[in-house]
Amino acid sequence: MIARTIGFFQQTPYFTRENMPDLDPAINKLTLEMVNLDLTQTNYLMGLMGTKYLPSVAYRIRMIPFRSDAISGVVASVQGRGLNEEPLSASREADK
Repeated sequence: MIARTIGFFQQTPYFTRENMPDLDPAINKLTLEMVNLDLTQTNYLMGLMGTKYLPSVAYRIRMIPFRSDAISGVVASVQGRGLNEEPLSASREADK
C-alpha cells in the first residue's frame, strides 16, 4: 500500500482544478512533497499517534490558502495605564 501511495504522488505531485475538478475554488494549486524524517522525528510522530513504529511515508502539503472570512469579529484592545504613571495607592482608590 505504501508503494502505491508513493507511486501515485510521484505521478501526481500537485493538484489543480484541471486534474481534480472537485478542488475547492479558493485553492489554485495544492502541492505535495515527500518529507524525509529522521529517526527522532519519526519516533515523535509515531508517539503522537499513540503507536509504535510502523512503515510509513510523510508528505508536506504546500500552498494552502487561508480564508479571509475565518475571523468572526474584532474586539477592541484593552486600554490601560501607561508605564510611566504611578499606580494609585489603596487609600486613593478608596476615595474614588
